[in-house]
Amino acid sequence: MASKTNCTIHGKDYYRIKRKIGKKLNSKGVWVDDYKTILRQE
Repeated sequence: MASKTNCTIHGKDYYRIKRKIGKKLNSKGVWVDDYKTILRQE
């Protein structure tokens, strides 16, 4: 079975979740999706 963790910080295993939190303007003036990365401990 595959492991859920994809990151180890200070010896603790974490897995990342990426969620869309809204929209923002980029440097070209185009609206793009804004994502936030959340680290969850297994």
